[in-house]
Amino acid sequence: MDAKGKSVSFSEAHENLVLSLASLAAVAINKARLIQTIQNLFEAEREQNRRNLEAIFRSVNDAIITVDKHGRIIAANDATREICGIDPQAIVGREFDQVNSYCAQSCYAALKEILGTAKTIKDYRLECRKQTRPHQIVTVSSSPLRDNTDKNIGTVLVIRDLTRVAEMEGELRARYNLHNMVGKSHQMQSIFHLLDELINTDTTVLITGETGTGKELIAKALHYGGVRAAKPMVTVNCSALPENLLESELFGHVRGAFTGASKDRVGRFQAAHGGTLFLDEVGDITPNLQLKLLRVLQEKTFERVGDSTTYPVDVRVIAATNCDLKKKVSLGEFREDLYYRLKVLEIALPPLRERREDIPLLVLDHRVKN
Repeated sequence: MDAKGKSVSFSEAHENLVLSLASLAAVAINKARLIQTIQNLFEAEREQNRRNLEAIFRSVNDAIITVDKHGRIIAANDATREICGIDPQAIVGREFDQVNSYCAQSCYAALKEILGTAKTIKDYRLECRKQTRPHQIVTVSSSPLRDNTDKNIGTVLVIRDLTRVAEMEGELRARYNLHNMVGKSHQMQSIFHLLDELINTDTTVLITGETGTGKELIAKALHYGGVRAAKPMVTVNCSALPENLLESELFGHVRGAFTGASKDRVGRFQAAHGGTLFLDEVGDITPNLQLKLLRVLQEKTFERVGDSTTYPVDVRVIAATNCDLKKKVSLGEFREDLYYRLKVLEIALPPLRERREDIPLLVLDHRVKN
């Protein structure tokens, strides 16, 4: 029917056109509805993720503070109040270095570093010195905050309270640590007790044990815990040098004593005068040097290479070896008289495989030091 009310007949082509337009309209409507549905799903998922992250943010025991690239706090969780003594609601929007907290300046030092270099800091340990907890120990970890273009837009600080852990570490060190040596096994405790007895003596000590058992640590404990601590401790690795160089290393030489000796040289015995000489891998020295070392131990004097002058020396000799010196004596490879001169007292160190109960303590000690 037209505008005047007369009937108008549509051709089949017209009918098809109308049907096509109606179909296209339906598709468009359905597509719009589908897009809206997808958007709603994304929004719902995004909102759920936001709520999940916020729940995690609020519930963790570590203090989490988010700061923009200008040093302004944009978020802080509830643990900030417990650890840092700061009301999280009161600090949002404030400059981080102006926050009224005794540890803020220490934390801010870590923050400034990461803002300047955009690098991650992990477990930076510091003492907060709050009035309520003057000995509070925390670790600060920080990581750059980036946008979807990977541009640095700020920093996330994670502050963990380690006060109780630090107290436990102190208790463990007091109980199981002696002069940087760690061990709670009965073997190590026996060695610690023996060290307490030997520290204030001045006798020669032979330390035996496999490579890596801590022979040098024992030597340092004997020196730095004893009456010679204020004097030098000098170390010589007897296996690192050939005989002629080792002799010069131990006793020194005068100019012209051998090819290349262009000037006088003070030896390790003279350098250690009044203190301690630690002879590591003493089982590797040659018979000729064994005899000269024996004379020094017996007479407490020595001569430099190429010199006839005799010099008195006052040193405590501590020797160490990873070989069986008694067996070398029986084979004629090591002088028996020198062996007994060195072995006035012996400390035999067990390998770690024989004291496995010390492994957790060693791991903890390594983590504390690093």
